[in-house]
Amino acid sequence: MATAEMETTIDDFDLSTHNGCVTMTNPETGQHRTVKIKTQKDDAKFAPGERIISILSGPCNETDFRGFGFVKDGGRVAVWSRHRGTALEKIARMIEDPSRFHARGIEFQVEGRCIVCNRKLTDPESIRLGIGPVCRGE
Repeated sequence: MATAEMETTIDDFDLSTHNGCVTMTNPETGQHRTVKIKTQKDDAKFAPGERIISILSGPCNETDFRGFGFVKDGGRVAVWSRHRGTALEKIARMIEDPSRFHARGIEFQVEGRCIVCNRKLTDPESIRLGIGPVCRGE
């Protein structure tokens, strides 16, 4: 199946205002991590109206996200105390200032949707191609 390559960059995503997912990839190791920024509904039981940053922590890229901080005004990430000094705090700094880490070779991609089934794409190759592995027949 032929696919049109789609390029989505961090320049399209303003941490201070946008909700959505960003996948960060280290091309040297091939490892990647996906974070989601979501504004809580005003009537939510936990942190109503707050913007929460969470990390993809399981196989389902729609529901398996674990919160680790708040996104504050100006795009600053306030990491929850239990996550300070962990890898999640480093990820928060990466998403706050992607240009600093891009210079070190880290690649950032804003989420995409599969052109066939409209499922959220969080794998770097799937984001680049615009189609997920199931719809590609892999």
